Amino acid sequence: MDGITEGGVAAAPRILIPETEYEAQATGFKIVPFHQHKKIYLRLRIIAGEHFGKEVWCVLQHYDKFSPRSYFYQAWVIAQQRLPRRGERLHPNHLCGHVFRIRSRTVATNERGDPIPELLRYSVAEIISLIQQTHNSSPGTDNPLPQTNYRLPTLPSLRNGKKRGFG
Repeated sequence: MDGITEGGVAAAPRILIPETEYEAQATGFKIVPFHQHKKIYLRLRIIAGEHFGKEVWCVLQHYDKFSPRSYFYQAWVIAQQRLPRRGERLHPNHLCGHVFRIRSRTVATNERGDPIPELLRYSVAEIISLIQQTHNSSPGTDNPLPQTNYRLPTLPSLRNGKKRGFG
């Protein structure tokens, strides 16, 4: 059977939830190369309401130097309840463990602006405000969900800055 290759395995579909506000805990993040830059994917687990336990992503641009206009800088200020000192390192781990009020939004177009079919639409989140700082509390007291490994595993090839499959 010439020309036939093995097929791949489908990943889990992204979730789609109604566009409204939710309470969610930041449980992890990953930093992924994107064109010439990097993006921060912050995982948020909904902890109240009809969609309890579902996870949405908050996508933030990663910079070497964050300005007050960047969404990550603003999310960091919301999580820490203070402005960063000049030269202070801002890390996505500082957001993990906290409980936020988030607003979900449905992605209905692709990066070119073309509409996405109904079945392929998904939700992303935006951080609005801090509800509770929980990463310093002991498990089982104030923390609505158990402590998690904040850093999601990344492929060794991405960690070294190499694209997969290219030396």
